[in-house]
Amino acid sequence: MNPRDMSQEKHPKRRKNNPDEKQSLTRYARYSAIAFQMVVVVMLFVFGGVKLDSLWKAMDFPVATLAGTILGIVLALYYSLKDLTKN
Repeated sequence: MNPRDMSQEKHPKRRKNNPDEKQSLTRYARYSAIAFQMVVVVMLFVFGGVKLDSLWKAMDFPVATLAGTILGIVLALYYSLKDLTKN
């Protein structure tokens, strides 16, 4: 008996890929990528603001961190909405 035939006998009820299941996995991957992109954009701008604040030691209030956070959130929302609305 051929080894391929034996492996098919062990798993006689293999599921074929369901198109709905594949589509839901595609959606999951798409939304996960968008969430990851949002986190990266916000964190980069926060990190940049913290670095700028460490260079500007004359200020008591972390203006660059606040500005970087707000700008990062706005850009992350913009890019995620842009990705969600395209076909």
